[in-house]
Amino acid sequence: IPPRPRRAPRIRVEVLITILGLVGWGIFLRYYDQVSPIAAVDLRYDRDEIIQIAEGYVRDRGLDVAGYHRAATFGSDRMAQIYLERTVGVPSMNQLVRDKEAPVWTWTIRWFVPEQTEEVYVELLPTGEIAGFFHIVPEDAPGSTVTAAEARQIAERYLLEDRKLDLDDWELYDSSARTLPQRTDHTLIWVKQGLEIGEGDVRMSITVRGEQVGSYSTWVRIPESFSRDYTEQRSRAWLLDEIATVLGLVFLLGGVVVVLWGLNAGLKIGWTPVLAGAAAGLVDLLDALNRLSMLGLGYDTAVDWQTYLLNTWGYYLIGAVEKALLVAFLVVAAKWLLRAVWPREHKLIPGPQGRGSTFARSAWRGTMVGGLMAAYLILFYAIAKALGAWSPVRTPQVDLLVTPLPFVTAIWLGLIPALWEELQYRALGIGLMMRLTRGRAFLALLVPSLLWGFAHSSYLTDPIWLRGVELTLSSLVLPGLFFLLFDLTTAIMAHYTYNASLIAVVLIRSGNPAFVLTGLLALLLGLVPGLVVLLRRLIRRRKEDLAEPRISAGSDEDWAEILAGRGLPQEEGPVPRHLVCLRSEDGQLLGYAAGVIVPDGSGNQAGLVVDIFVSGPYRGRYYGTALYQSLLDWFRAQGVSQVQAEIPLANAGAATFWT
Repeated sequence: IPPRPRRAPRIRVEVLITILGLVGWGIFLRYYDQVSPIAAVDLRYDRDEIIQIAEGYVRDRGLDVAGYHRAATFGSDRMAQIYLERTVGVPSMNQLVRDKEAPVWTWTIRWFVPEQTEEVYVELLPTGEIAGFFHIVPEDAPGSTVTAAEARQIAERYLLEDRKLDLDDWELYDSSARTLPQRTDHTLIWVKQGLEIGEGDVRMSITVRGEQVGSYSTWVRIPESFSRDYTEQRSRAWLLDEIATVLGLVFLLGGVVVVLWGLNAGLKIGWTPVLAGAAAGLVDLLDALNRLSMLGLGYDTAVDWQTYLLNTWGYYLIGAVEKALLVAFLVVAAKWLLRAVWPREHKLIPGPQGRGSTFARSAWRGTMVGGLMAAYLILFYAIAKALGAWSPVRTPQVDLLVTPLPFVTAIWLGLIPALWEELQYRALGIGLMMRLTRGRAFLALLVPSLLWGFAHSSYLTDPIWLRGVELTLSSLVLPGLFFLLFDLTTAIMAHYTYNASLIAVVLIRSGNPAFVLTGLLALLLGLVPGLVVLLRRLIRRRKEDLAEPRISAGSDEDWAEILAGRGLPQEEGPVPRHLVCLRSEDGQLLGYAAGVIVPDGSGNQAGLVVDIFVSGPYRGRYYGTALYQSLLDWFRAQGVSQVQAEIPLANAGAATFWT
C-alpha cells in the first residue's frame, strides 16, 4: 500500500498564502513607480480621443486625409528608454517623462493610400501634445525654393505659433539643404538647453519643404559609444538566451517520447488537450482580430494592399494553429507523464471529485503566488541596484492600448506564455527530472528553473546573466515549488497574473474608465473560476443544507444487508473483511466501502476492495475518498501491503474515481 496521499491543503495554509500574496501585491503597487519605466505614462486619453486630436491637427495643417487608410499604435523610443534608464535611473527618467522633457512614450497615427507615396504621420505624447508630424510626398512634388534664412524664419514661426515653444530654451545646432527637381528642402536641428543627459541630449528637427513645414520631431540623442556597447552586449545576451532555449528543447523531445510511449500503451488522449489547444489558438486569433487597428503600420505603400492583407492574415492563422497544436501536444505529454510520476495525485487538472472547487482554489492560490512574484521583482531590483547592477522591470507590449478591446490582448500577453512555459518547463521539465533523478526534488526543480531563467537572457539587464539568476531563483521558490506542493493550475495562474500585472497596473492607475476596466478584467481573471463555482452552488443549492454525515465501522448485519441489496456476492467462511459506513445523524446509510483480505497467489495476503458507494447528493464532496482511506487504514492494520480493485469498464463513474 502506498503512503497516504497528501490531504487537501488545510485552510490555515490557504489563508497564509492569501495573506502573503496580498502583502506582495501591496509592495508591488507601492514601489511600482520606482522600478517600472512605464509608470510615468499619463494615460488620460484612450485611442479614440487621441485619434480625434491627431485628425484635428492634420486638418489644421490644411491636409485632407479623407479616404485614406488609418493605422495607430502606442509605444516607446526603445533606445531612448534604455539610455535614460542606464544614465539617470528609472525614477529620474520617469520624472523627465512627466515633465515632458524627454519624448519617450508616444502615440503614432498613420494615414496612407496603397501604392501612393504621399502619407501623413502624427506622433502625440500620452497627454495629447504633438511630439511629431510628418507629411511625406514624392521627391518630384512641386514646391518653392527658399533661402536658408527664409527657411529658418518659417521654422521658427511654426515653433512659436504652432508648438508654443520658447526659442530661448533651444539652440540651433545644424542646418542643411537638399535640392530636388522642383523644390529645395531645408532641415534644421536644435538642441535643448540646460538639459544634459550624460553625453546625450534632447533634440528637435524641422524640415521646411518649399514654404511649408513638412516635418517636425523631437527625440533623445543617444551617444554613439553607448549604442555600440549596447549592441555588443545584446549580441552576447542573445547567445546566452539561445543556448538555454536549445537545451530546453530537451523537455520537448522528452514529451515526444512520452507521447509515443502513451500511444503504444493505448492511453486515451481525452478532451483536455483538445480543449486546451483550442483555447490557446482561439485566444491567439482573437488577439489578432483585436489588433486590426494596427494593421497597416508596417505596410510598404509600394506593395499591393491585397497581397499585404493575405500575407498578414496567413501569418496570424498559421501562428494560431501552431500555438493550438503546441499546447495540445504539451498537455497530452504532461497528462501521461504526470500520471506516471504522481499516480495518486491530479497534478495537471483537478480530479473529478469537486473539480470546480479545486480548480477555483488553485486559481486563487496562483493569483496570490503571482503577488509574491511581483513583490520578489521589487526586492530583486532593489538589491541589484544597491550592488551596482541594472535590472529594470520589463516593459510589456503597450501597443494593446490602441485596440478596441485591450483586455483581450492583455489576457493574451499573460496566458499564452504561461500555458506554454509552465507546460514545458514545469510539467514536462520537473516531471522528467523527477523520473531521471529518482525523485530528487531539488534537482528536479533546479535544472528546469535554470534553463527557463536563462532562456530569458535577452531581456535587458547588466550584467547579461542577471535576468537568468533572477528568474531561476523565482522559479525555484514560487511556480516550481508550488507546482510540486499543489498542481500545475497554481503555477499557470501565478505566471499569468504576474505577466498581466505589468500592464494591468498601468491601466488601472490611469484614471481612464476604459483602461481601468481593461486592467481589472485582465488582472482578476483568477477570480473567475471561484465566481463560477459560487454561482453554480447558488443555482444548485438545496432548500435544506445537507447535514454533515459521519464515518464509522459497519456490523456483520450491515455487511449482509448492503451486499445483498446491491446484488454483490457475499464472502463465505472465515474471510477477514471490513465495512466502513457513511451515515447521517439519524442513522440513514449514505455510503460505504467494503473490503476483504484474500490470498494473492504467492503465499501472501492482499486486500480486495469489494465495493465503494456514495449516494447522489453527497457525491463530489470527497466522502468516497474518505471511505477509501478508512478502508486502507484497516488493511494496513492487518499487515496487508497490496490492495487491488476490479473496475467495470462500463462504469464510467468508477473508472474516473480510480484513475
